[in-house]
Amino acid sequence: MPVQPATHRPMAWNTISLATRMIGFIVLFLGTIFFILGTTPGGGCYGNFSSPQCLGNTTWEGGQANWVLIGKLLWAVGLFFIAIGIGMKVHFALQWPASGKPEEATFIAAERRMNYLLLALILVLLLVIVTPLITFATPPG
Repeated sequence: MPVQPATHRPMAWNTISLATRMIGFIVLFLGTIFFILGTTPGGGCYGNFSSPQCLGNTTWEGGQANWVLIGKLLWAVGLFFIAIGIGMKVHFALQWPASGKPEEATFIAAERRMNYLLLALILVLLLVIVTPLITFATPPG
């Protein structure tokens, strides 16, 4: 008995889209952690106001600014991964139904609309992240 050739499997775009979105949300979480680390003063500032760290005459502020920068970069990368996942889902996974049933087409159209709204939200969030960089704030001192 001859061996039957393997059939071609379609690409699992739903799974790939979900995986890239998950990676994006994990990177957003890490970016948020770094941002919190960068914007929160140390616990020593609440009990001892005369410490050099709280008075602003050390390199502590530079380290905090680096944490905020890393957080913003991770946010941008996370939003990029989420946008890529949305694009893959809309382009490859949400194809119009071949059956032509109106209820299936309505469901696909609603899901596409929601994904486009999420993509617009991501673009607005990226604009919020990038806008302070355009103003070229003067360094302290």
